[in-house]
Amino acid sequence: EATGLADDTVIVVTADHGEDLGGRDPKALGEHGHQLYDELLRVPLIVYHPRADWPAGRIDAQARLVDVMPTLLDFAGLPVPAGLAGASLVPLLRGQEKDTRLSYSELRRSPWNDYARTAMRDGRHKLIANLAPRPAGWPEIEFYDLSRDPGERENLVGIQSEALDALAMRLKDERDALRSEGGLEIPEEEDLPPELRERLEALGYLETSP
Repeated sequence: EATGLADDTVIVVTADHGEDLGGRDPKALGEHGHQLYDELLRVPLIVYHPRADWPAGRIDAQARLVDVMPTLLDFAGLPVPAGLAGASLVPLLRGQEKDTRLSYSELRRSPWNDYARTAMRDGRHKLIANLAPRPAGWPEIEFYDLSRDPGERENLVGIQSEALDALAMRLKDERDALRSEGGLEIPEEEDLPPELRERLEALGYLETSP
């Protein structure tokens, strides 16, 4: 407002991840990047458009962080590059979209994470695959009905479910696509490009170079 740009400025507030509040393991309080439960994946997304042609309110449909950039480009009237994983949220904001957007998440093996995991979420259900090698006692698959169990405490993997089968198929497709692009791995720490290493160090994900 002070600069006179408020009427031409879109504001989007979100976060890159949540934080572990210690509900599963008190020793993990304040950590992130070590599991794929909703306390780490589900983040706020607040969109303000000064000339919005949709009513203000809360939308319960699932959106994804990969949708943010296409949405901003759409607001700016700029073309969205082909091949992006996300899509503009404008149809959802206007109430023109009814289909659920599937959300894919992953934890890759890395210097700070020993075990790879992937997840697919359709808004109501969520499937987590703990990839081999995994610690003894870890289930290969976790399946949750978030409408009944938002805390993801009751693994329903032993119950036959069309939702489970559908998410498992989509998760397999996503993993196959990623594998064709290099798999669910990142380079060893010493092989990281200097610019990427510097960014990861600044975020606290790597030890600072001597």
